[in-house]
Amino acid sequence: MSARELDQLYQNNYISVGNNASSYLFDTLDDSYGSLGTYTLKSAVIGTAYREVSGNVYLECDYIGFYIKDFYDFNNDRIDQPLGLWTENGILTRSDLPLVILGNNTIYKGKQLKKVSAIHNSDFLNYRTESGKGGDFVIFSDVLWLKIKGTHQLPWG
Repeated sequence: MSARELDQLYQNNYISVGNNASSYLFDTLDDSYGSLGTYTLKSAVIGTAYREVSGNVYLECDYIGFYIKDFYDFNNDRIDQPLGLWTENGILTRSDLPLVILGNNTIYKGKQLKKVSAIHNSDFLNYRTESGKGGDFVIFSDVLWLKIKGTHQLPWG
């Protein structure tokens, strides 16, 4: 099953990743954060549920699948979400932020003085309006399937 099928057809557990104040300030700008920002990590268990004569309900697990669901949207419902500190040579890491603030939108890094621009959702929205390009969409990762075996009593019956 694909992540899209799991998301539509099965009960999933999830956790938000990178969706708190400390992640905005201190997370490393790596490939994951740079491409996804905040996202939802979901899991779906495949198995058989059954009720014994006694009335107890059990889940006999076979597999658990993990996948990511992310919304690429540039809405500004609450705040103008930051999309990074950009220079003409690339995006700066968050550890560079204090240097940018002290340098009044410039930073000395690697023997170069770089002009820095803070890019936000509103910048993308303005670009989309002016160019007629770009849009919002949803992505799903591949599913990482792990074989698990076990029977668990469920807390209802």
